[in-house]
Amino acid sequence: MNNLNPNTVRQQGGAFVEFSRVTDGLLIIACLWYSCLYYGGIWTQEHMILSMLGAGYFTLAASFNHLYRSWRTSSLFTEIQGICLSWVFACVLITLTVYFFNPALLFNNTAIFYWFAITTIAFAGTRIGIRVLLRCLRVFGLNSKNAVILGGTGVGQKVANNLAQTTWMGIRLLGIYDGRFRDQGRDLVDGPIPIKGNFDDLIEMAEKGSIDIIYIALPMRAELRIKEMCDRLKNTSCSIYLVPDFSTFDLLHSTWDSLGDLPVVGLIDTPHKGLNILVKRIEDVVISSIILLIISTPLLIIALLVKLTSKGPVLFRQTRYGLAGEKFVIWKFRTFKVNEDDSSFSQVNKNDNRVTSIGNILRRYSLDELPQFINVLQGRMSIVGPRPHPIPLDEEHRKIVDRYMHRQKVLPGITGWAQVNGHRGLTDSLDKMEKRVEFDLDYINNWSLAFDLKIIFMSIFKGFSGINAH
Repeated sequence: MNNLNPNTVRQQGGAFVEFSRVTDGLLIIACLWYSCLYYGGIWTQEHMILSMLGAGYFTLAASFNHLYRSWRTSSLFTEIQGICLSWVFACVLITLTVYFFNPALLFNNTAIFYWFAITTIAFAGTRIGIRVLLRCLRVFGLNSKNAVILGGTGVGQKVANNLAQTTWMGIRLLGIYDGRFRDQGRDLVDGPIPIKGNFDDLIEMAEKGSIDIIYIALPMRAELRIKEMCDRLKNTSCSIYLVPDFSTFDLLHSTWDSLGDLPVVGLIDTPHKGLNILVKRIEDVVISSIILLIISTPLLIIALLVKLTSKGPVLFRQTRYGLAGEKFVIWKFRTFKVNEDDSSFSQVNKNDNRVTSIGNILRRYSLDELPQFINVLQGRMSIVGPRPHPIPLDEEHRKIVDRYMHRQKVLPGITGWAQVNGHRGLTDSLDKMEKRVEFDLDYINNWSLAFDLKIIFMSIFKGFSGINAH
């Protein structure tokens, strides 16, 4: 007999989810067969094994990306992004596997590379087709659900606004219900969606079968009231969702997770875990390797100029805090006449007489930062991330800037969201540092591969120079 815990929170699943797993696997196999048929290859037993391997790798990656769940309340872009990232991960594993066991199959059969591209298009096409079909059905009232919000709170109004702006989800909001309705002595939060009634009115509607979904948006302190409402709704067929109000917390990339069979909420977390770690590392290694190949000659020229124009070493090394507060040695081209150590740190000011003549040019266009691409290959830094500050600056501001050390939830970067928005260079006032931290935390909260590429693109045109650089 299975031991079932009634208090366990499970991810959404069902027959449609299992059907999606099977169809995705069949789609991967069919795309390889199509590639072999139309691009000069011959379908062999090896290809059959390879297609099964691809389906297995994709399923593994999809489990990390939580791909097989209900996507009703998620955007099409988010779903396609998750599918593509999972397939890229599978393609990398397929390539490595074939390379080690049968490299001839990889290099003598271009159909495999066409397979990678065709499957990506097929995945995106099927998801778009499903979404278009569902939207058409919802226009005629099919595949739609009626929803209400329990709680005339600020969070309740946010839920209402989100539902109003995302009609493609097929969720019709009937109204908001609150126990304070008709109670003239207690205020309700005003919003575009009217308060229709109190809790008794909601229960009456639910028992009649007029409601499919109930979003509970009561304050977290109302635990007893939430439990009471769940008890009163036991004899209805409504799906009930709790929308917790975490507005009192300073969240950083908050996520849902589990500890065994216990649901947990990550209030402060890093976006770089699971498959995202691999995506971020591949991005860093590939792009930094390409850049180092391109700038190899300029690096030698700059090194020679630094050596010829002033005494001292070519490279400047300084200890800084990296991921999770671990110390690492950052590399730069030396721009000072004296190679200062960590204990003698002071920020560089405009017209600082410590800076060499060539150093002024290097700092103006951030050319002194180029050796940090080696730090990226070492895994100590990333191309995009919060800029690492000298340790004395960190120690000073961690005490006075709210959430300052949360910047260290990701690898430090050569460029970042703050830098491309003009917040680089000297931080000689508290408000400048606070603004930089604000942008750094915004980057962590909204990290994605597309966001990184956007910042890299912006950095090429305006992020590595500016009036604040000296």
